[in-house]
Amino acid sequence: MSMDSLWYEHLNLNTSLLNIDDNYDVIIVGAGIAGLSVAYWLQASKLKVLVVEASKFADGASGRNAGFLTGGSIGYFQYLRDTYGDEKALEKWSFTTENVRLLKEHVNLENCDYREAGTISLYPKVENISELLDSVELLKKNGFNVEAVSETFNMQGIAINTDATFNPVMVLQEIMSNLKNVDFLFESEVMELEKDFVKVKDQKLQARKIIVATNYAIPRFLPHLKIEPQRSQICFIQCNCDVMGEANYFIPQKRIYFRKHLDGLIIGGLRSLDFEAENTSELALNPLIQNALLAQCKELFGESKLLKSWAGTMGFTEDEQPLLGEENGVYYLGGFSGHGNGYAFTMARDLVNNYVLK
Repeated sequence: MSMDSLWYEHLNLNTSLLNIDDNYDVIIVGAGIAGLSVAYWLQASKLKVLVVEASKFADGASGRNAGFLTGGSIGYFQYLRDTYGDEKALEKWSFTTENVRLLKEHVNLENCDYREAGTISLYPKVENISELLDSVELLKKNGFNVEAVSETFNMQGIAINTDATFNPVMVLQEIMSNLKNVDFLFESEVMELEKDFVKVKDQKLQARKIIVATNYAIPRFLPHLKIEPQRSQICFIQCNCDVMGEANYFIPQKRIYFRKHLDGLIIGGLRSLDFEAENTSELALNPLIQNALLAQCKELFGESKLLKSWAGTMGFTEDEQPLLGEENGVYYLGGFSGHGNGYAFTMARDLVNNYVLK
């Protein structure tokens, strides 16, 4: 079975090696959603930009996720409240809704299988969720579309109605197709970089500014930044999941998420079953977790048939907050802790406006 993600079936972009120059205004390392978003926001500056990618197009986490456009569950918002207080938590939460708004404004998501059906977090009925319900009321008072919903799968549910899904490879292609006067170099690993150059194979490429947008791999170039790799296992399973309606789901107790797609279900997570093995950047299927995901699907929906399996590597920070900034003259963006789709586009704008173009 191929390790490529389901989304690769929609890959139709020509990313063959292009002619490049030796000197640029900006070189971006990484062509995932973070790197391409940085290139997008740089266009207005009319700077000469090169994007360098170690692998083929969409081969990293940006093309190997489950296609959720979310900033996290209601439990994550509760974590933000407990850690930073209500005001800061609301500020951070509004960032994710701004990210959805900006993507819809600047990227033609209609071409990307976009569906805004919301995500329902599910909690066992024996679990006390009074704190979470209080967070629901706080979010509602501040204009966010969040609500407690009727019992689902014999569990209590809290819905974030602005969450969405899309085809992540189509999104990458859509962003890239809108980039003008940007050069690309794929399957070219950066061996060394400083604030004014990157070294690719035997070629030294000069630039006035270097941006590293390689998520979990950023510490390779900026070792003081603490970002750890964590792998995620995902399956596409044929089953009768009509009972779940159009919503997407997350079960925090198991750290498992699932969504409808075509005539089946995309389901992923369960890292806690083999956490040590999943703390890696190695792309490989974990049979223990893959079998458990199939078993979970059968438990929820009955007869199920595995159609596709893949894995992707995320970059987690200590407090699960993404990072952007500058260190020793090198700019960086990453550490999305599983929420790259929900943060990267807006964070790229902020990196460009508040750091790179300052």
